[in-house]
Amino acid sequence: MVFKTFNAGDVLTSADVNNYLMAQAVIVCTSGTRPASPVEGMTVYETDTDRYVSYTNGAWSEMMTMGSWASYAPGWNGAIGNGTISARYTRLAGRLIVFQILLTWGSTTTAPGSQWQFSIPVAAARNFVGSASVFDSSAGRLWTGSFRALSSSGQIDRIFVDSADGDASNTNRSWVLNSNTTPFTWASPDELSISGFYEAS
Repeated sequence: MVFKTFNAGDVLTSADVNNYLMAQAVIVCTSGTRPASPVEGMTVYETDTDRYVSYTNGAWSEMMTMGSWASYAPGWNGAIGNGTISARYTRLAGRLIVFQILLTWGSTTTAPGSQWQFSIPVAAARNFVGSASVFDSSAGRLWTGSFRALSSSGQIDRIFVDSADGDASNTNRSWVLNSNTTPFTWASPDELSISGFYEAS
């Protein structure tokens, strides 16, 4: 559909309204009331999802979400017990996913006997890395680190932490979270914080 210049005195026909005004405007509706016969390049803002979507190559595809955050329940291969796990994510610029996970240890929380793993909110287009930190509440020390996530499993499959702030005895050391005692003995209310961003598939 081409751009049309209207001149003074032109008759505005119903075809002009449909083709040049309606089809090329940003339509405001819900995800369930999008136009039944869209044309290539049509753009819609969905009021129920806060998303912009565009009709491209015969299908609706997401362009961007207007910064709204949604909670999700991340799977963890440990037993949370009376601890808590909270997580949320948002989608920006079509395929950019930003997410956060916070695990707070409880008195009955038990870590897995292998590498700690968490599920990500949306399938990833490829493997990616992000940041992580753990807080030892009894010592008042923050340990910084990173994580690796695999697109094939949809999981954070390995979390690395480095020496704690102010802990000279552990300089240049690194641990993989894989037990209740790495890199310290976990107890209530110690915390693990994870954050990252990646391209959705």
